Amino acid sequence: MKRDLWLIDGYNVLHSDREYWKFTLQDTGHARERLQEALLDFGGHRHLDIILVFDGKSSGAAEELDLNRHFRVVYTRRGQTADSDIEQQVYRLQDSFRYVYVVTSDGAEQSQISGNGGIRKPSRELMQEMEADKHAQADDRRRSKKAPQGFSVGERIDAESRAILERIRHGRK
Repeated sequence: MKRDLWLIDGYNVLHSDREYWKFTLQDTGHARERLQEALLDFGGHRHLDIILVFDGKSSGAAEELDLNRHFRVVYTRRGQTADSDIEQQVYRLQDSFRYVYVVTSDGAEQSQISGNGGIRKPSRELMQEMEADKHAQADDRRRSKKAPQGFSVGERIDAESRAILERIRHGRK
């Protein structure tokens, strides 16, 4: 079954959320790392493929980092915007995924994406979904702690091994 792909304009998300914006003002690298960690968690829990795109570094060359099989961070080449990279990826990848979502609050970008086959999602909506997902994960953890935690060793082994262990337990050979 095909998975969903989320292409995310990283700086757009960082600048649209108050919490990340605070970190961006202090240390942009730290803000990017926090966003990556949050999206790794979100994508893993929701079974999504995510490509997080940042406007290019000053080095000139594009850079891609595969953090795992379903999560990639892209820094576009110098002079290329995250928007243009995302547009190209939507067009190139749309047949490989069930749905391709593009997360940005840039109005012009949202219109362009819809024309290329992507589904637009505002940055604020992503942040709301990530918050709801955190609560869902916490609920899952609470439920799993209340559930029986498995079986005893005696219930997992064959009868012969169980008999040997019983003899040892009672001091018999």
